[in-house]
Amino acid sequence: MNRSTLLLIIVLLTAVALPASWVAAEPTITPATYVPGEPNDTFATAIPYDLYDYHSASGYFLTAADVDFFRVELTTPAVLTARIETAQAYGTTTLTAEIAIYDANQTLLAENTTCTDPAEAGSVVLPEGAAYVRVRPCAGALDIDQAYGLEIYGEPLELEPNNTRPAANGALIPNNEYVNYN
Repeated sequence: MNRSTLLLIIVLLTAVALPASWVAAEPTITPATYVPGEPNDTFATAIPYDLYDYHSASGYFLTAADVDFFRVELTTPAVLTARIETAQAYGTTTLTAEIAIYDANQTLLAENTTCTDPAEAGSVVLPEGAAYVRVRPCAGALDIDQAYGLEIYGEPLELEPNNTRPAANGALIPNNEYVNYN
């Protein structure tokens, strides 16, 4: 047996013995569901938003049907307002977005579908517990290269528990506010 025949046999046996993934190195495409922060397309998979550590969240709409949910945990009853900005107002994109606020039971409480930038929904009084904010692109305004910025504000309804005579142990000040000195 000559050398070229022996070399051909070795190459053929190696090709049969090696796994197919070693022979054909195909590039892998990561599905959109594995993009960090996605999927947050449902109430159950909403991204937590820390209302008390002031910051803004940002994200991208991957498709025209993409919906992003954020979850807020209120430690006290509060007035909640949410605002989304896409930079469309500055002329850098065509992207505009809708925004909505839901309570813990996933009941729609406030919504802004005017597709203006920035868009705001809010002044909704919510009890202590979970609340949700939903954002989605407006029809015909998708720009997958443009991030959006989301800010959620919560203003507590009451910071002190002494507005009744039984809860107070101090004096009544001029605006009928009871003062607790403990």
